[in-house]
Order: sequence, then C-alpha cells, then structure tokens
Amino acid sequence: MNNKKLNQQKYGKHNRAFYKLSRRHPETIFHNLYKGFDSTEYLIECFESLNPKVVGPDGITIEIYRKDLDKNISILAQRVRDGYVPSTETLKCQKELKGKLQTFEISPMNERMLHMAISMRLNAIFDPVFSPLSYAFRKGYGVHRMIADIDKLRDRVPYGSIAKADIHGYYSSITRVQAEECLRRKISDEKFIKLTLDLAFLDRDKGLVCGSSISPVISNIVGHYLLDEAFEKICLNYRENCLEFKERNIDCRMLRYADDLFFISNHPDWAWHMQVALELEIEKYGFQYNEFKTEVQPFGYKIEKAITLISYMEITNVSYISSILGFSLGNYSYIDMDGSEKLKSHICYPTKKQKEHGDQILDFFKSGFDMLPSTLLGSKLVESTYSVLRDTRRVIKRKIQYYTCSNILVLEAFLRELAKAIKDYVMSKGLRLEVADRIIQNSGIQDLMSYA
Repeated sequence: MNNKKLNQQKYGKHNRAFYKLSRRHPETIFHNLYKGFDSTEYLIECFESLNPKVVGPDGITIEIYRKDLDKNISILAQRVRDGYVPSTETLKCQKELKGKLQTFEISPMNERMLHMAISMRLNAIFDPVFSPLSYAFRKGYGVHRMIADIDKLRDRVPYGSIAKADIHGYYSSITRVQAEECLRRKISDEKFIKLTLDLAFLDRDKGLVCGSSISPVISNIVGHYLLDEAFEKICLNYRENCLEFKERNIDCRMLRYADDLFFISNHPDWAWHMQVALELEIEKYGFQYNEFKTEVQPFGYKIEKAITLISYMEITNVSYISSILGFSLGNYSYIDMDGSEKLKSHICYPTKKQKEHGDQILDFFKSGFDMLPSTLLGSKLVESTYSVLRDTRRVIKRKIQYYTCSNILVLEAFLRELAKAIKDYVMSKGLRLEVADRIIQNSGIQDLMSYA
C-alpha cells in the first residue's frame, strides 16, 4: 500500500494535508479548522466510519439515517455553520471491562458524526508529534508493536529492571483546562477548540466522556504533553546534574499505552527511581498511581543476575512473575556455548489466560452444540452445526490474532488441548469418534495451528 492510500486510511482523504504539514513542520500552528466542518462530503465520510451497531438516545440507527442521508447531512452542515451547540443528553450503558463495570455515554447520531470528524482531524494534526514510545489509539502501533519493542529492548539489556505503573482514573482525572492548554499547543481556532471541549466534556469541568471517539485522542494528547514530556524533562535533568547517571551510562525509557506506564532501565534500581520521580512530577496535574498495579520486575537476557540484584533492593512491590498488558514474560533454560545451563526470559502465552480463554471458547462451543438434536449420529451435519463451527473458528482465530506475539509452541499446545477438550465433549454427547474428528476438522483448529 502506497503512502497516499495509507494516509487516507488513517485520517481520511480530507485530513491528509493536515497530516503532511504537521509531519514536515511539527511547530506549525493550525488556525482555521472549524470552517471545513460544514463540508457535506467530509460529514458523509465520517458517517460511513461510524459503528453501525451503536444507537444513541435519539434511537436513530445507521439504516434510518441513511434513508434520507443528503437531507440530514445538509441540515447538520447548516447547524455547524450557524455554530453547533452540543446536546448534553446521552444514553448511558454499562459494560464489564477488566473485571469491573464501566459506564459508557453514547451521544445522538449527529454528535457521533462530529465526534468522528474532530477525532480524525486531531489525529492527523497531533499524531506526527507524538512520541514513538506512545502506543495506544494510533494506527500502526498498538499492543503487538509495544510487546515487540520490549522484546527487542530485553535482548539489548543484560540485567536491568522494568517498573510498571497505572494512573488511577485517568479519563476522569483529565480536566477541561488541561485539555484546552494541550490543544492550544498546535491549534489557535477558538470555535474548533470550544466545540471539541464541549463534545468531549459535555457540561463538566473534569472527566472525559467515556464512549466518545474524541476522548481517546484527547487522552493521548494530554498524555503526550503532561506525561511524556515530563518524563523527558526528568531524564534531561538527571543527565545534566546526576553524576551516577553519567558514570554508569544509565539508560531509561518510558513506554506508554494510554494510562499504563512502563519504565525500562539497563540498571536494576533506576526504573523504580524514574517511576517515583514521574509520580512526584505529575501530582501537580492531579494524577496518581494505582498502588495495586505498581510493581518492579527483573528484566534482561541475563535474567538470573537481574533477579539477584533486585532481591537486594529495598523495594516492597517486586514481582518475579513478569507480565506486560496480559502477556507473560516467562523464563526458559538454554545451554550456553560453554556448556552451562542458563535462564533467558521470553514473552509467552500467559498460563492463566490460556486456561481462561480455552474455557471461554469451549463454553461458547457447548452453548451452540446443546441446541443440536440429540439423535445426530449419522454422517451428515445439519446447518446449525456448521454455523456453530464457523462461529467457533472465528472466536479461536480472534484469540490467536490477539496473541500473535506469543510463543508459537505454547500456542500450538493450547490449540491441541482445545481440540482434545472439544473431542471429549462431543464424544460425551454420544457421538462417534469419526463425527468428533470431523467436527474438529470443520472447526478449523488444525488449520489455525498452521495459521499461528
């Protein structure tokens, strides 16, 4: 894919010019951004980017809005020209994420389109200036790239450490004033800034709207200017004023995925020092670490020495079972050139997650299988069976895609165990072994082993 198509896929064809200008001249200040929002072509592009499954408080679906699309877009464009005033009415719904319920606020159709329009434009303007060590809500980045970069760093660090921190209530801690100050770093259009903040905060002075497509972008912008830049200032201060930092050639980096911070150092105790230093720096912005998610872990290809050195440190929250965003940093034995057995760390599929996801997929398979006729003993499988198998294949494939950075041998072992569990279940239903084999073959598990 050429650069032109890639940029269009990232930011939309109406924002390519903003992206190119911001990339070539990072100091550029953008002035007249609001004017382009009355373009019917741009609004239609944003409409086509909306999630068709989401319905706001107005009850208008994508299909209903599309029936009279030209008229609806023209009315919205005129409202934008006249000065759009957002509605504070939202549909609140709850969803369980990471073991706890979170409340999402869904806006009406017109405002969801403006959310998309603003988020695409903000991404085009600010993404080129973001740190390459910021991985959340960015095209071409994400969890897999972050894990791969950490893997590369570990191969270059003999015995270091990694300190993890999570900002407690990050979305709800961001204030309207902080967001406005960060937006003004590259935008001077007052009407555009006001509309962006009104949609992102509604009538609140603090706390982003969870569920808006603007909120992740603004959280990234705030994170860049208040977190990433603060860390760079701390590192610069240590390089200039700390003798130990210079003499021991200490290297510290902070990788950020939204509100998850990972401090990596080539020395066992400096990741923890940088973690504490940043905590003191960001307290003035109202941010605090979640003490239950803050820990220090050994890191490096000489993992035994890293564990030994960290054990001498006076730190209470040390973890020797390493994990990054759900991926385990495991250890395995290997024979060195001198014939001695040594330990080396590697990123592998989490054991607990492995069992959890296997149980979820098997339960999914069972729920569909229980609806089949109990007399299904012949060679033919009914259409509902194939539907269950297709859905099973899709769920398994999605799990594998999420863990593409995992250890391939562990993935294959996981799939073999899953096939065995499904075979045992099918045979417990009274079906013959040939039928069970055919069901596993149709489920695509064997194909997925080669796909992994």
